Amino acid sequence: QPTSQAELERLARERGDDELIAAYRDHPLGYTPNGGSRDCRAAVADSIFSACQADDVLITAGGQVALQTVAFALLEATSSFVRGYETPRSHAVVFTPSYQSCQEAPLHAGAAVRKVRLTRANGWDIDL
Repeated sequence: QPTSQAELERLARERGDDELIAAYRDHPLGYTPNGGSRDCRAAVADSIFSACQADDVLITAGGQVALQTVAFALLEATSSFVRGYETPRSHAVVFTPSYQSCQEAPLHAGAAVRKVRLTRANGWDIDL
């Protein structure tokens, strides 16, 4: 069962964090900054990575948005013609079964996708 807002406020009050409650109640309900707020990105950079700054961190609204962003950043959808046939320039290898967005994000970015089937019989390992 998810924690309710009332429960969160009660917990904050118990630890004397009235500033947090006030900030929450005064927070605008508009969209958050694209890529995450600077303070959030700085907190991630400080706590996880030793050699990066807030400007090196991108916060997304979920895993699917992150996968899509990476696919469009790394894969080129520019086609080329080989022997008269149009072929995608980028190729991605994805494992199946997996999270469907891992398989669909490269396709949406315009890449050719090769699926590598993993099975229980081989311990979900890559068959080299």
